[in-house]
Amino acid sequence: MMTSYVVFLRGINVGGRNLLKMVDVRQKLTFLGFDNVSSYKASGNILFETDMKPDDIVRKVKGELFELSGRDLEIYLRTSSQIREIIELDPFKGREADSSKLYITFIPHRQSEEVKLPLWARNNDVEIFLVRNGEVFSQTFLHRGRFGAPNKLIENEFEVPATTRNWNTIRGIHEKIIQDYS
Repeated sequence: MMTSYVVFLRGINVGGRNLLKMVDVRQKLTFLGFDNVSSYKASGNILFETDMKPDDIVRKVKGELFELSGRDLEIYLRTSSQIREIIELDPFKGREADSSKLYITFIPHRQSEEVKLPLWARNNDVEIFLVRNGEVFSQTFLHRGRFGAPNKLIENEFEVPATTRNWNTIRGIHEKIIQDYS
């Protein structure tokens, strides 16, 4: 049975560094035999369908990305059902977003360290308020003209690699799943 997935790539096409063309990534994943391969924005969000097992997907995708980039890239795999669960959870309900930004950070599932919440960055510009299923939910605030950086805080606090997407990107991916993968 085919399952639809989203792969979130870490640290590509950010600030003009680690550039990867999404067309090249899509071609590589199509070559692997994945169906209906597409991308959402240029920040490393790839959607596809396959009947492959998750561990095999991760291994093969990492191999193809290494071939393409020459680097061992971290990837975070989620099913379309897991993305729908995040949307249905509505983790930011009741939070003011006018002067802040809302983020979801993906970390390895094996990360099970208990963190006392809420966890605030030293400058009070990032609040981590929920951790579940390899996802960290945070809100950032303006401090000295800049918003906080949840990815750096999370990588330091949890001692794992991570990749962060804003809430609007996750909602956009969910809409694309509904439109193209249902």
